[in-house]
Amino acid sequence: MLNMMIGIIPGIIFAIIFYLLDRNKKDINLIFLLGAFVFGGISSYICYRLEWHFGGYFKEMYESNILEVFIYALLGVALFEEGAKLFFSFLFSSLNKVRKLSNIVTYCVVSACGFLAFENAIFYSMRYGLNTSISRIFTASPMHVCCAIIMGVLLYRVIRIKKFNIKSIMNMFITLLVPCVIHALYNTFLYQNNSSIMIFSYLLLVLLVIICFIIVIRVYFLRRDL
Repeated sequence: MLNMMIGIIPGIIFAIIFYLLDRNKKDINLIFLLGAFVFGGISSYICYRLEWHFGGYFKEMYESNILEVFIYALLGVALFEEGAKLFFSFLFSSLNKVRKLSNIVTYCVVSACGFLAFENAIFYSMRYGLNTSISRIFTASPMHVCCAIIMGVLLYRVIRIKKFNIKSIMNMFITLLVPCVIHALYNTFLYQNNSSIMIFSYLLLVLLVIICFIIVIRVYFLRRDL
């Protein structure tokens, strides 16, 4: 039970922090925001099943060269997870009809927080114990949040167009592609048995945290567009 609580807490804390940081929170309907969190959590189970069924096609590459491991991490894991988070972020922010950058980023982060809370609690904490629960507070959890922040900035570029055309389709593709590549790179390094390669996962995470910290300052405090 303690493992599950520790697994859930980071998702709840990050979601609350980003909601409170959003100076445009008056435009956010809390029912839709809660929906983004809940369905983000439900999507982690859906992704687990998809990864189990379809990710297996790429799993054979798992212990091959690093490029093939990246393909597995991209198409067998990241595509499902980032795709699910993008779908529910876009769905609930559209239902709420928010148009401001900070609101879009908040929706993406909250959806990701629901995902990571459920994933941490069910798929990792219960299986691998307390040490894994604690380690994911400082690794996988901020990685999911960072991908969501970047996704939110890119999704804003889709939503502000306000019409369906080639440009909006390309922007939506980029909105999915960039977090997927980041997620896949992180996983690729982490999947290696060689600790000298695994360290690149944590270096990537540090870089992401720095970049996202700058984005958060600009979006939530300076209220600047990106």
